[in-house]
Amino acid sequence: MQQDLTQEILNRLDALAAKLGTTVEQLWPVLLREQYALAVGGAVGCLTMIAACGLLAWAAKRAKWDNDGLNLTAVLSSIMVIPICVAALAIEIVPRLVAPEAAALRSLLSN
Repeated sequence: MQQDLTQEILNRLDALAAKLGTTVEQLWPVLLREQYALAVGGAVGCLTMIAACGLLAWAAKRAKWDNDGLNLTAVLSSIMVIPICVAALAIEIVPRLVAPEAAALRSLLSN
């Protein structure tokens, strides 16, 4: 089983490298950097969404909006976005930062 998986990984790396006109030795560091870039981009996106929710809530409070719909929108967007961002951090972003090799292999095998 382990031998088959190792051979499958090597075959896919060789095929991808050949398709791109490079070698596996040159391709692997690029795949690792891609995982770091995806993790950083995801973290920036999550932080931006959380900041936008906070800004919306702050603006609703500061302006003393009487429209309950806007206040409700601020609260509901915060309630929905923050757990999604926490889940994204736990499932996608942190593993890519902690183990980019595993994430690159997972990405390679999923294609």
